[in-house]
Amino acid sequence: MKIIIGNASKELGESVVNRLDVQPSSVQVSEFADGEVNVEVANDLYNQEVYIIQSLSPPVNDNLMELLLIIDAVNRLGAKRIVVIIPYYGYSRQDRIIKNNNVQSALSAKLVANLIQTAGASSVAVIDLHSSQIEGFFDVPITNLNCFEAFVDSIHTENLAIVAPDVGAIGRARAFAKTLEEKYKIGLSDKIIVVDKYRERAGTSQVMNIIGEVANKNCVIVDDIVDSGGTLCNAALALKGHGAKSVISCITHGVLSGSAVEKISSSSLDKLVITDTILHKFEKTDKIEVVSVVDILTHFIQGEFANKRKITITKEEMLKIAQLVRIKLSNDEIDHYSKELTMLDWIHDTLLQVNTEGVSPMRYGSIDKDIHVRDDVINSQNIKKEILSNTKPEHGYFVVLKVISD
Repeated sequence: MKIIIGNASKELGESVVNRLDVQPSSVQVSEFADGEVNVEVANDLYNQEVYIIQSLSPPVNDNLMELLLIIDAVNRLGAKRIVVIIPYYGYSRQDRIIKNNNVQSALSAKLVANLIQTAGASSVAVIDLHSSQIEGFFDVPITNLNCFEAFVDSIHTENLAIVAPDVGAIGRARAFAKTLEEKYKIGLSDKIIVVDKYRERAGTSQVMNIIGEVANKNCVIVDDIVDSGGTLCNAALALKGHGAKSVISCITHGVLSGSAVEKISSSSLDKLVITDTILHKFEKTDKIEVVSVVDILTHFIQGEFANKRKITITKEEMLKIAQLVRIKLSNDEIDHYSKELTMLDWIHDTLLQVNTEGVSPMRYGSIDKDIHVRDDVINSQNIKKEILSNTKPEHGYFVVLKVISD
């Protein structure tokens, strides 16, 4: 496993590699005099599983180009698999085509997805996408991680009410409520409060009505992005105006552009809790708390890596490998077998290495047991040692004597 950390996610990425107890791979990012970005990565990534961590946060275009160049460089080095982890997926709010007054917008969220795939990503993981339809913009596997668990310890459950800041956020608010229900055994998901607002034009909002009873309640507003903070501050003011005892907000991505921090600090909001998907450089304030998603990303990487290394080989599959090794195949045949045996190619490579130890893999004897390769046997030298210790050469045959057990 190799992990590359982009400049937009330095602190979060370093926390992840510390938890995993691995050294991050070297990456150098520089600019030419004309502003072009130049990326150089370490050349030890051939046939490796590479995880790239980079948020598409402000400056979003610079960070996007850096990510694309890193993916391309890793791909050109022959990495076995490239998993792109994007804690904050910029351009996610541009997930539909807008037509207005004889003009039409681009479908930017899909274009970014196409760029990431074309650069060479094998799969993608994001945290709390703005809308689930963005998953359909990708042709490679995509994992949309939620970070509700990161907020749980910041919430007092007494007389609690979960608030959706608009109708479109009801699903997210209900999912968050169910997370709290499971942890604290309280009923919340059937009592979601909704803020009904009317947006006159882009960048402005006005709270019109509160749907649900909030008098003497401790309200928690749940959303995925806080940008200028205007909508959030207006919602807090409206909830307090309807008798709410306290109002806090749990929002995944703190873009906090312009004067958002000052606006929130002077608002009716009691506290804003955001995550570190975006690197925050604002001056600390009592009203804004930052919680980390490091556990979420660490568990994801561990799960991905373990799943790709937990392989059971049946008799038929082992015989296919034997055939692949002992017969000289055409390029078309090799391509066919490599597709069929993708999950076994690292074992095939190891069997070829075994031959250098004087054990001929030219012919194979009968194999009447399944072979299970232990999860922790992931270094090729260790695999070779395990295979050799459980085999013996007999008349040119390579005979598997026993199962490599858990």
